[in-house]
Amino acid sequence: MEAHLRFHTFAGKRLHLGVCGSVAAFRTAELVRRWREIGLSVGATLTKAARNFITPLTFESLGAAPIYGDMFSGEAPFEHLEPGQTAHALIIAPASADMLARLAAGRADDMLSAQALAFDGPIVAGHEPADVAKPGHTGQCGHSARSRRVLRGAGKRQNGLQR
Repeated sequence: MEAHLRFHTFAGKRLHLGVCGSVAAFRTAELVRRWREIGLSVGATLTKAARNFITPLTFESLGAAPIYGDMFSGEAPFEHLEPGQTAHALIIAPASADMLARLAAGRADDMLSAQALAFDGPIVAGHEPADVAKPGHTGQCGHSARSRRVLRGAGKRQNGLQR
């Protein structure tokens, strides 16, 4: 990459990428490659549906780490909290309608939705930033009313209730 295109302000920053199942999932590899080129550290979570389109090995080969899949498949019982403790932003791309519905309903029944609901920083799903309602109990979403601050649909922003 040419020197004038390097962004030194990103050095030392960390992103976490959530990949949902879609034909567009393969394009996220290019995002990771470009983010790594400008000095960002990247971790990723692939939903079960996403792994039908792209494999964790693709992200590992591009330098992304850690890579998450299913809930409770790793050694640590609280892996869903790691991105919230280390990443500066969570990017969900492509953000499937199913994932947006899960977040809006406060459902944390897979690794990515649990990570998103427990994430304390900015979340970008699709093209619009969204603030996820903060849970009342150690990173878990306690009431669906809190999750009304999450995107209600692709490209919409809902401010809703405050904690």
